[in-house]
Amino acid sequence: VWLQDNRLIFKADVVSETPEVSYLEGVHVHAEERRQGYGLRCLTALSSILLQSSHSICLTVNERNQQALKFYEKAGYQFHSDYETIYLR
Repeated sequence: VWLQDNRLIFKADVVSETPEVSYLEGVHVHAEERRQGYGLRCLTALSSILLQSSHSICLTVNERNQQALKFYEKAGYQFHSDYETIYLR
């Protein structure tokens, strides 16, 4: 989490960490702070920290969210595979 003047700038949830993989969810950059490099700087720093103890990092992204796809690609992430979410009651 990065807070500035009591305002959320960046956040990411590290859901799990193993020697094989760290899993991220909830990556978010405040809408007014996007396209200024803050998200890329934070995600890159977080990734460097996680890769000290995990072989890889996994996250999911909606394939229709082109802005997020470009952001992750710019941060060095690569597409690996598709998945499907099934919600059960």
